[in-house]
Amino acid sequence: MSDLHAKLLIIQADLDSPAREVAQQKGIPILELVPQPNEAAGLFQFAGKSCTHNASGLSDEASAQAEDIALVLDTSETTSRPKIVPLTHRNICTSIRTICQSLQLTERDHGLHTMPMFHIGGLIDLTLSPLAAGGLNIQMFPGHHNNLLQQPNVERVAAKLTQYIESLKLMDI
Repeated sequence: MSDLHAKLLIIQADLDSPAREVAQQKGIPILELVPQPNEAAGLFQFAGKSCTHNASGLSDEASAQAEDIALVLDTSETTSRPKIVPLTHRNICTSIRTICQSLQLTERDHGLHTMPMFHIGGLIDLTLSPLAAGGLNIQMFPGHHNNLLQQPNVERVAAKLTQYIESLKLMDI
């Protein structure tokens, strides 16, 4: 995290991860995503210390620039060897814009997905792009598959094949 000059770690609240320990050791603020299992699928709350703000928004130290690293993607799919791929805010915004244009996403689009948030498709394609277009996105957390068909106005569902099959089994379809 030192090499990346991380300003914040966003992590699921109950996730035991070395990233949390490193952030604590380095004094990097941690923002936790806390699933709400008794609520509708995909609802979560943020927990953690807030960043400092001034009259114009975030402090200069916390404000992101286009070439700052926004997130680090851990991938090994093509070589079976772990690789860390840093993505800048510009990379992410360009991807989101391209997805919104190619899929013609609008505020009327409602999506439901079960892809993990550490997966680039789950984060950029299925979460941030519909939100950037003004649409709605419902993130399914483990244990919520039984709510799959109870979501209002869902037009797109995205998951891995095994997740579809497991969801259908849980719903007795």
